[in-house]
Amino acid sequence: MKFSSICSIFILLFTLACTRSTPSRQQQNDPVLPPPVEEKAATYSFGEAILKGSGNEPFWSLQIDKNQTLMLKSIDDHQFKINTPITKIARVNDANALHLTAATTDKKITIMLMENGCQDSMSGKKSSHGLQVLIKDGTTGNSVLYKGCGEFLNDYLVTNRWQLESINDKKMANLATERTPTLNINLLENKINGFDGCNTFFGMVEMEAGRLKFKNMGFTKKACRNNPTEDIILRLLNDNGQKHKITEDGKLLLKNSEGTLIFKPTK
Repeated sequence: MKFSSICSIFILLFTLACTRSTPSRQQQNDPVLPPPVEEKAATYSFGEAILKGSGNEPFWSLQIDKNQTLMLKSIDDHQFKINTPITKIARVNDANALHLTAATTDKKITIMLMENGCQDSMSGKKSSHGLQVLIKDGTTGNSVLYKGCGEFLNDYLVTNRWQLESINDKKMANLATERTPTLNINLLENKINGFDGCNTFFGMVEMEAGRLKFKNMGFTKKACRNNPTEDIILRLLNDNGQKHKITEDGKLLLKNSEGTLIFKPTK
């Protein structure tokens, strides 16, 4: 009996020892995982700027490049620097403005680019566009609004709303038209539209090697008598050999072999 009890105790202890050793063996066989890598926000290279804007109190600045990437900075309490692509561009017709949207991992950016002219609140400098930039924090839901002025640069200065001033040195006051022809160019949208003195027109526009290229042009077909501007404007827009420049006084000159048109910016 005593020998039987001793054997039972020995068997029980051996079983417990085996049971305790099993997790240790399993733990040694588990694969070793690498430490988690912290996710980094995407960064985007910024190219040649086509638009610059800024505002005061607080000071902030905005740039947009040819690839429609924006760079937004502020030195106020928020002290941010944002570099991200524009995701959507939409026209707000009743406000003569463009609505631009962009986003980062934690912020939503909305930009209103208004074609109504603007004057800097400190320097008094005049610019072609007004700017409003709204930044919403995706974590807190708080928003901050910045206001200021902006303008396009270099070749992109043609992005504006223009009114015909003269054809071949003849002022519009001396030409009989239904109303003054207009030309609205927007290289951010790659769109053009306007009025030729009789009919409206619309199409696509691109800047290629410093030259405006008008494509897919469409026109209304209203019949007008004695309209001296329509044929000249239509031929110029369909002429791949036309040239343009912005004059020193801020006017747009379009020229081909048949004539020269000068447009002034609308107010």
